[in-house]
Amino acid sequence: YAGANDTPALTIEGGASATVTNCTIAHHKTPTDAISSKAALDAQEAIAGTVIRNNLFFDNRVPLAVNTTFNVEANTFDNSVAAPSAPMPNKYNGVFISGCAHVAGNITWAVQPVPYVIGTPTSACRYVVVDQAGQLTIGSATANAVVKFHSSGRLDVNGTLVGHADFTSIKDDSKGGDTNADGAATTPAGGDWEGIDLGKSGSSFDKAGFYYGGGNDKPTLNVGDSLGATITHCTFAHNKPPTDTIRAAPALDASGADSTTVIQNNTFFDNTVPVAMSTAYSIDDSNTFTDGAGAKNKFQAIVVQGCGHIKSNLSWAAVKVPIVVGNPVDACNYLVIDGAGHLTLADQVVVKFFPSGRIDAQGLLTAQATTGIVFTSFADDAHGGDTNADANATAPAPGDWEGIKVSVSGSTFDRVSFLYGGGATSGDEAPSLVAASGKSVSVKRCVFAHSRPTRDSLTAAP
Repeated sequence: YAGANDTPALTIEGGASATVTNCTIAHHKTPTDAISSKAALDAQEAIAGTVIRNNLFFDNRVPLAVNTTFNVEANTFDNSVAAPSAPMPNKYNGVFISGCAHVAGNITWAVQPVPYVIGTPTSACRYVVVDQAGQLTIGSATANAVVKFHSSGRLDVNGTLVGHADFTSIKDDSKGGDTNADGAATTPAGGDWEGIDLGKSGSSFDKAGFYYGGGNDKPTLNVGDSLGATITHCTFAHNKPPTDTIRAAPALDASGADSTTVIQNNTFFDNTVPVAMSTAYSIDDSNTFTDGAGAKNKFQAIVVQGCGHIKSNLSWAAVKVPIVVGNPVDACNYLVIDGAGHLTLADQVVVKFFPSGRIDAQGLLTAQATTGIVFTSFADDAHGGDTNADANATAPAPGDWEGIKVSVSGSTFDRVSFLYGGGATSGDEAPSLVAASGKSVSVKRCVFAHSRPTRDSLTAAP
């Protein structure tokens, strides 16, 4: 029954530590009734060594506020054990993390029956930073925690993040309950919060969820350039930045990630752009791009970074959606297979290109199919679906992309279709497939169709 004058029932002041275990904190109600009200137990200024464990919080407005200097251990947030027929949860039922806080050491946020909430809606401090020497572990391998963000909220990870958690909007009542205590007055939407930015290699996410991110045109999960991460068995859904094109920030942006990156067995649905990858690692067919009810992503594709170089032995085996090279508004609509590189495409892979798109094979390209492999235009809905998400507004046309240039001997094409190629760059002619003078290439059972360079004569590029 504390809370008079908008004060906590128990405060651990700056520079102090305390041990609070097996206690009951109940009926704390400040005059201010808001999610930013003072918590019943306020440990936002406590120092390392503080222990808050096995306590019972119920019928408070805001139960518990902490910072990032000590582990957050398991507590109980309603009285349902004592009163199963009339439980009394807290109104804003969560563990509230100080915004603008830094994780400098090895910190764990244990699984709780309520979500973690970063910052408050009344401050610009709606983010947490994991410092370069820090590691934040959320949840466990057997159970997920829930982390919620206000508008523009984010995690900046300059150290390491081990994420067994569902990351979502403060408005998402389906994960961790009605944390903002407004019933059905607000509902979550894509772009409600920003995302998680990885600035160091080594973070991992398994069975995590990423929902309603993309605010301020940020990826919901971004693996920084030349960095690696492991993302497995995760769900990316409802991530929708303000930009609504194939160039939008993807739900998972690994377009600059290094060769240690693993993206496997994830599910992407109801995102604007699901995933972008680099040319430094392989992609298999274990990822899924619909949910159980058939919901898809708007631009249903894996986007590969343009101007990328394949420098090692890689394979593209994803066939559920097409692979799209580059983007439609810059000159980086091509990729290069370097001399030591070898790209192998699996059966049924579809690769789509924008205008001036091409592959320069200075190394080896192997495309051997039992059913078929397709190189085609971004506007081709007949192969890989309506990737540009415009229904029938556009149709593929001859010359929509350039072609494939083979500069060394040894590449193989078997049961491959080359469609709508022949586009020219700066007036040059562009065959859909060309081998450099004196180089050998194996071409068997292939289809060449709708390839028309700009010159309409017998001397046109074949």
